[in-house]
Amino acid sequence: MIAMFAVTLIVENKIKKSDFAWASHFLWFLGAVVLGLIFSPYGMMPWEKGLFQLVGILMMIMVAAYILRYVKNNPQRLVSLLRFFLVVLGSYSAIGIAQFLLGTLTPFSLSFDFLNTLAGGSGVEAQVWRDGGYMGPFKRANSLGAEPTAFATYLCVGLGLSLVRLGLLGRHCQSISANLVPHWAAYSIVIGMMVTFSINSWLMFMVVLCSLFIVSSRISLAMLLKVAAGLTFLLLILFLAASLSGEQFSDKFASLALITLDAEVGTDVATEQVSALAMASNLEVTYQNFTNHPVLGGGVGSHPIAYKIFVPGYMSASKIDISGLNADDAASLVFRLLSETGVVGFVIFIFGLASVIYRARKAILFDIETGTLSLYRVIAIGITASSIGLMGTYLTRLGRYYDPIFWLAIALTVCATYCLSNGEKLPGDSRKGI
Repeated sequence: MIAMFAVTLIVENKIKKSDFAWASHFLWFLGAVVLGLIFSPYGMMPWEKGLFQLVGILMMIMVAAYILRYVKNNPQRLVSLLRFFLVVLGSYSAIGIAQFLLGTLTPFSLSFDFLNTLAGGSGVEAQVWRDGGYMGPFKRANSLGAEPTAFATYLCVGLGLSLVRLGLLGRHCQSISANLVPHWAAYSIVIGMMVTFSINSWLMFMVVLCSLFIVSSRISLAMLLKVAAGLTFLLLILFLAASLSGEQFSDKFASLALITLDAEVGTDVATEQVSALAMASNLEVTYQNFTNHPVLGGGVGSHPIAYKIFVPGYMSASKIDISGLNADDAASLVFRLLSETGVVGFVIFIFGLASVIYRARKAILFDIETGTLSLYRVIAIGITASSIGLMGTYLTRLGRYYDPIFWLAIALTVCATYCLSNGEKLPGDSRKGI
């Protein structure tokens, strides 16, 4: 069915070869995946999961290429697409904010547990929605998302443009973005990120904030001072929120020290330590799988197999059930890439991500030197900053190869780059378009 879909798009001229120019590294990555499966030290064991992952990545690349073709035919479509998407994100975030306020200020909570019933989920791993819980006296928002960090990853796509709309890059950019981002949606997205009370979400916020200044101007003392001022202001807000959260937040922050190859853990594992232990255990598994098979890794789909062999003993010795945490996705895309695709796959994939960001920033800086400030430049700045934040989160804490929101951010960055450069070569480029 996947092959028929691909052939249909190509035959009907809905996707052309040029629409895949941006994805050359990712297509090479798929080649490395195939080689890794062929020479997997685990034989045929990873093949079922590996082929599923390969097809998933290919589908995401094709969807991104289709979005680019859609925008190429009429660049104004990117504006319409983003305007609609940002309103949806603002509404999605408003639900999370209501959830936070209701749970914090009243004895009631806004639950979406019926989603698990609709999805037929039973057991923690099968649930599509889980209550975000509390951080001290504060209800953690996750709206319709599976948990607070998942909620924040969706909001992150619109965070860069929301910060621009709220004036972070000056009044001119703010005025131009008014045609794209409703004021209420910008406030909703920014506040929604904050009330997740998730360390991952807050780190994502800081990365996006810094990236806005980095991608919108050349490195200079003035730019560095802006980054420092923005970070200082944000850190003060977060410090206040963390202080009000009490010991629960400080305990969770302290648990980050457990993310080592020789984590010392007893049988009494606190809830605040679970996330860190998921990373620590998968780091150990990654280290063992990678050192045994450094070139091509164990093959895509092999990490769960390696997990059963190399998982540290403290994961099964705990009094609460934490065995198997993130065994499928390695808790981090960096861990998973190293474990399953080795040096070859890791380097190619990272180069692919870096290439998308590098070309976007190059187009932005070239436009600054040659043109007047336009809506497309504002879009490129906001979306590129959001993509950097999202990529950072996936590389460090989410290990899924083909999450739609991840590839949507990449597709939007590529589209913004194309619209800004009008599909022409940038100085020093060897290829046209994107």
